[in-house]
Amino acid sequence: MKIHPNNNDIKDMFWDVYNKQPNPLTPNVISYGRRSRYLYELSSSDDDKMFGVTVINIKKEKEDDLCKCFFNLEDARRYITNRFTT
Repeated sequence: MKIHPNNNDIKDMFWDVYNKQPNPLTPNVISYGRRSRYLYELSSSDDDKMFGVTVINIKKEKEDDLCKCFFNLEDARRYITNRFTT
């Protein structure tokens, strides 16, 4: 059976993996989503000058090598769109 989590399920999975702690550098969640076998959280800093893409897989394991920081939202969205295709 394939898992197709909705945004609330993804949020809950992130909260479980990260012990209910927001990203300290980019604590403001913009969106959650799924690309292939990866789940992502797109977030911003308080001053909207930094954007983070935090990634876990559908088994609720951290994917630290895929997590990235950007200095504009367009680059972060482009990373999400282009990076997670397999």
